[in-house]
Amino acid sequence: MKDTGKADGNDEEEEEPEDEDVTSKTALGSSSIAVLTPLPSNLEELRWSDPNLSLRDLGFKISRSGKLFHVSSRKIFSWRKFLHLKPGETPVELLNQRSAPEIDFIKRKISTLLDAFRRELNRILTTRYTLHSYFLKCLDFSNNTDKFLASHDALENTLGLIVFFTANGIAGVWDKKLVLQEGLDVGSFEPYIERFRKFNWSVVIMDPRSNSDTTLEGFDDSHTDELALNHVFVIWEKFVLKSKTKYIAIIAEGSGGYLAQEVIRRHVMSCPRLKAIILLNYTFEFSPEDAWWQTAQPLTKCFVQSARPPGALEKKRNGLNCSSSGIRSDRHHSLVPRASLAAIVEFIYYEFYGISLRLTTDYDYDT
Repeated sequence: MKDTGKADGNDEEEEEPEDEDVTSKTALGSSSIAVLTPLPSNLEELRWSDPNLSLRDLGFKISRSGKLFHVSSRKIFSWRKFLHLKPGETPVELLNQRSAPEIDFIKRKISTLLDAFRRELNRILTTRYTLHSYFLKCLDFSNNTDKFLASHDALENTLGLIVFFTANGIAGVWDKKLVLQEGLDVGSFEPYIERFRKFNWSVVIMDPRSNSDTTLEGFDDSHTDELALNHVFVIWEKFVLKSKTKYIAIIAEGSGGYLAQEVIRRHVMSCPRLKAIILLNYTFEFSPEDAWWQTAQPLTKCFVQSARPPGALEKKRNGLNCSSSGIRSDRHHSLVPRASLAAIVEFIYYEFYGISLRLTTDYDYDT
């Protein structure tokens, strides 16, 4: 399948935006000084209250390199400037120090921007990588949690199926704040999907919370857990298990690991096609005598924060084999998926075919 590398014709004409002068890109924005602005005018309030606006309507666009930038200034998106944070101020401090009208408006801006970004990312994934939006008639969820993304050939492809479990509010994204600040290559599944296409593997992207309410503090994991579990159970049973693939792998990140664990607990013993389980920023909760755990443990590898090179062996955690992600600082936990990509591809390939894969570069492979 040939990849055009473009989402649409407009992307081909866009010049690369200028980078902001930042000292810590992963710490929710840059260190550039922001100037506080007064409360928005009625016109601006109306503008950011429309949930159907596109990124272009809001003055943003995603560049060819996958970074969000201002169309007018051509500057890379900055959380600090977008939130009008004072120098040294954190988002939590913002909630505590600003007035109620300011906080309400900031939350509306965040929600509107994320909604627009979600729609644009969906368009990019479906256009570049022929992913389709699927709907399953499972339960009457008010927030449409029965919707998911999958490759167009996910049911027919016999070579391999990779199932992503996340629960951060945007399907196809590891971290909402990170992807807006750093771009698709760092904060989204796009590099994974691109690599998997080299082996003709299909993907299924679960994210039952994509349509949940978004706040500055993110999604509350205790909210709608029952709906989220029903969502992943139905997709696994009515879609994944009905595929003709010979091999299945699971990649689960953060609180999505809990959803994956419950699917694994229920199905791993009756699904010999499940060959590999990758956990990022999560470890299983289990009892050693659990039969499901004894079946899943040899298939599972955790990628953890470590200063060692990506893929280097680490001490076991909760009885699970672990490898280094190449990221050490706790503040950089959201970078674990991107840093671990090469090692994850090697692990899946070996579990599928029993052949060691050596990556010569980020894009070229040798066996």
